[in-house]
Amino acid sequence: MQIKNLNKGLLVAVIAVGSLPFGTASADGVTAGVDARSRVEYTQQGNIPGNTDGDSYTADQRTRVSLDGAAGDVSASVSVQENRRWSGEGSALEVYEASVQFAAAGLAFQVGRQEFSMDEGRLMGTDDWNAGRSYDGVKVGYSTDSLNLELFATSDGEGELYVIHPSTSVGDIDVSIPVMYRTDAIGGGTASNLTAGIHAASDGDISWRVEAYFQQHTADEDTDATTAIMASLAASYKVSDTIAPRINIDYTAGVSDAAANHVFSAANGNTHQYNGHSDVITAGVGGLIDASVSNDFGAMGPGNLSAAVHYMMLADADAAGADDAAVGIEIDIEYTISLADQLSLTIGEAILLDQGDAAADDTNSTHDWTYIQLSLNI
Repeated sequence: MQIKNLNKGLLVAVIAVGSLPFGTASADGVTAGVDARSRVEYTQQGNIPGNTDGDSYTADQRTRVSLDGAAGDVSASVSVQENRRWSGEGSALEVYEASVQFAAAGLAFQVGRQEFSMDEGRLMGTDDWNAGRSYDGVKVGYSTDSLNLELFATSDGEGELYVIHPSTSVGDIDVSIPVMYRTDAIGGGTASNLTAGIHAASDGDISWRVEAYFQQHTADEDTDATTAIMASLAASYKVSDTIAPRINIDYTAGVSDAAANHVFSAANGNTHQYNGHSDVITAGVGGLIDASVSNDFGAMGPGNLSAAVHYMMLADADAAGADDAAVGIEIDIEYTISLADQLSLTIGEAILLDQGDAAADDTNSTHDWTYIQLSLNI
């Protein structure tokens, strides 16, 4: 009965917000917005969950309605989101964000359900390609001309997560040192996971980015801690408005002993951004090396074109349990057309040529995935 009442209340809130003028409406410091995205996907041996062994297609929609208000140093944000699978397999209506923030004299304090992202989203991101990701937690921020510091704490079904994210600029180089610590000690557990490292980047006609992280995981107090590392290097050179090739190399450490069962994990990070758009290949036992070349061609005809080629291989070819791991070459192409100021159409294609042991099976040697997405942001 309580769930029914909650859903009815959220529905009333959506209808009420939907009756407001959107865009830059700012009566009494209140603004409203809508973020709606519809996507149709078709795959052959592709990445649609539950249909990885055969041809399949799906269509879904994410609709997010938000209200933001401010009065002096205090502001509040509320957004309601529905995720719907068009085939009738169910939908989810939820409060995506609901937080209050105070900001003054370089100090900011935010409490409630909120998004939290660090750097480019490798360790923690909004995962906007999917339903998005928000946390029930507390964030404290402090900024000066030379330093920005974020402290974040949240709790979920797996335990508590504490984050320290200091960042600064040294000349034209932006540097941050993220630290994440997850534990289930409050709930009586003994598992923990510590991740720490450095992110540095510089923009311009010649731009680059370096990431390197160390991770230590302890399953319980009677188990020795296992470690893993992840490193990434990217560099690009702008030749012209249409030619700016970017080279990227990712290295994710594997564990040669399968019983250790610990490969570097970024469970709170973005997907669809690393190791190919298809999300077929992830770093499992044996680790992963991903060498890619990409280019954003900019305006090509009525829209913008981008493309990338990834070559992925095992970091440890002799790792236990890695013999049949999927590795190979992936080609990603994406074309986006602006239909109106706030409406865009994206057509994407990803082809993965499997060069792992599974390639001997002709039915699995090629993964082909096509998607068409309509996005509205008001």
